[in-house]
Amino acid sequence: MYESGENYLETIRRLREKNGTVRSIDIAHELNFSKPSVSRAIGILKAAEEDACRMEHIISEEVFLGIKRFMSEQSQ
Repeated sequence: MYESGENYLETIRRLREKNGTVRSIDIAHELNFSKPSVSRAIGILKAAEEDACRMEHIISEEVFLGIKRFMSEQSQ
């Protein structure tokens, strides 16, 4: 995932922990972005979520563990 996507996800996580819910306007204020920019990014993240859910039901356990291992190595 690109750094900007990670920034959105981290901001969403922080705001959710702080406020219980997250609105696009909250993200826009936190990141100092326009609301249309945030709406577009959220739309892209929703497409990614749908793809991840579909993949979860299609790929084998072996492939899943390989991806998980790879992602873990990349974050170190």
